[in-house]
Amino acid sequence: MGDPRPARAHASVRMVLVLLVLLPTVTTVYLASTAANARWAYRTGARSVAAETTVLDTVLQARAELNAARIPASAISFAQSFKVDEPTLSSLLHVDFASTLQSSLAAVSADRTLRSTAQLRADARALEALTPGVGTSTSYDQIGGVFRTYCNDVNTLWLKDFADLQHQVSRWQPPGSIDTGMTALRQTFAAYLAGLDEVEAGNFVLNGEADKSLQQQMIGSADRYATAAAQLAGVLGPLGQAAWQRLQHSPETVAFAADLREAVDLAVNGGPAPFATDIPAYAAAFRDGLQELDDLSALVLATSADLHGSALRQEAAATDTFVREVALLLLLTILSLGGALLVARSLARPLERLAGAATRVHQGQFDLEPLPDEGPRELATTSAAFNDMASTLQAVEAKAMALASGELADPVLQAPLPGRTGQALQAAVDRLTTRTREREDQRIQLEEEATHDAMTGLLNRAAALQTLTRDLGRRRREDDPMAVLFVDLDGLKTINDTHGHDVGDAAIVATAEALGRATRQGDIVARLGGDEFLVLLHVSGDDEAAYVADRIRRTVASTSVPAGSTTVELGCTVGVALADEDAVGDPTELIRQADLAMYEARRASRTRSLQPHDDTGSGPVGEIPSTPA
Repeated sequence: MGDPRPARAHASVRMVLVLLVLLPTVTTVYLASTAANARWAYRTGARSVAAETTVLDTVLQARAELNAARIPASAISFAQSFKVDEPTLSSLLHVDFASTLQSSLAAVSADRTLRSTAQLRADARALEALTPGVGTSTSYDQIGGVFRTYCNDVNTLWLKDFADLQHQVSRWQPPGSIDTGMTALRQTFAAYLAGLDEVEAGNFVLNGEADKSLQQQMIGSADRYATAAAQLAGVLGPLGQAAWQRLQHSPETVAFAADLREAVDLAVNGGPAPFATDIPAYAAAFRDGLQELDDLSALVLATSADLHGSALRQEAAATDTFVREVALLLLLTILSLGGALLVARSLARPLERLAGAATRVHQGQFDLEPLPDEGPRELATTSAAFNDMASTLQAVEAKAMALASGELADPVLQAPLPGRTGQALQAAVDRLTTRTREREDQRIQLEEEATHDAMTGLLNRAAALQTLTRDLGRRRREDDPMAVLFVDLDGLKTINDTHGHDVGDAAIVATAEALGRATRQGDIVARLGGDEFLVLLHVSGDDEAAYVADRIRRTVASTSVPAGSTTVELGCTVGVALADEDAVGDPTELIRQADLAMYEARRASRTRSLQPHDDTGSGPVGEIPSTPA
């Protein structure tokens, strides 16, 4: 009699075993890929730091061009106040001030960095309005005030870019050599600014034209230069050390250092100016001062080059490690797949024989060859139990046939039945079922842990990339625009440092919940790690993406977390990248664009929040702010 119930479709033994064995393989590959991703992120951080040092070099070179124009303009204007025209001044000091001023002003006008902000563009217009009158109608005080404001604003730009570099370094978590390079760059720039003030004030003190204010400036700038120079010991890299040695031992710098010591003594103790009547000596000191400024500028650029080279070396080392980890990942994958196939084969053959024998028993064929005792312990136990069961069924069949024939005296009816065989078979089946269920539960748990963030329950980075890759493919097929929003929780480090990591963790969870409230049911929300989140959504265009980004900002801004007796208000910065028909199809590139958009948004926000700079020049030139947390 057949079974009246319809047959159900089941996976093959080989398929089930391959899936079970592949779980450790998938876990191994995931862990190795996570390590490779971390190494790639480290490489990206090194590249960002190297790029920021290039930006600082550009600003410093622009500052040097501005100073190159300031010196001849100030000299001509100062000489004019004593009724000395430019040709006479050039002849006395053996410097062609007219051509020097013309070429340096052309360089200033062509430099884009010197017009890169609204304030710098205003400074450029003020300078262009005054320079035609240099030597005739423009006074020394006028030209000095414009240049002082212009130089201070360029200094502010350098310091702002340096703060951006510090932020990149703090996110990167580099080795100690990078921190040392950052210290060296900060101190050499301080020495550069102090040297500029020292040279300018020193010339006036030496020729007897310095008032009390300039004398005080001379003393203060000399102290700042000495402090900055003393702090360079042990922090300079090879290029910076070489530039520092050249500066300290060049004949011009040595001679001018002696002049400056005399200028400081005059500013402190008074006395006759040594160059008031000695024009050739003053001309030589003036040229030596220009050489010292060039050497100071070269020192800062060399220190920046050391930092740039250190970052590039870290990037190269990270790249090599990344390549090795990827190669190891591929090797592990191949070995794991090979092992999975071998294990699946060792399990599949005994199970297939057992299934075939069971099918024949189901069809009423009890006269079977005993199943071999091979495979894992559980399978061997099951085969032995099946052999017992088949023997029992064969004995039962013999007894049934004997009873059916009426041969009551048949000796087969007297043979005892192996009652333990059925129990052993059931026990083996039970054990096999239990183990299979445990492995399936483990697979489900590992899959959940591999695709979701443990703290927030959101998708993690790997799952987000997989989802984004899938959706980008569908977008290309269906022409369905899609946006990627990169969300960065503001001030997480400050929250951790001020209130503790428990409050910081609560802020991350609250931000995740706020993102859930601010997005639609079909949108994808993931946590990339730390304070970074990702939102994937299908939109009709830029306006809708911007609307969702604004809604996310407002929702997070309306969220707070308790911190003892107070509450911490949250905020976030959102960057948007749109994947339309002209956009790239690489998910990592799309995320990178959203990340860059977020940094642009944050940078714009910080720019708007900057206090106006003191254009009067009354503050100390070259003051270095403390490193942000």
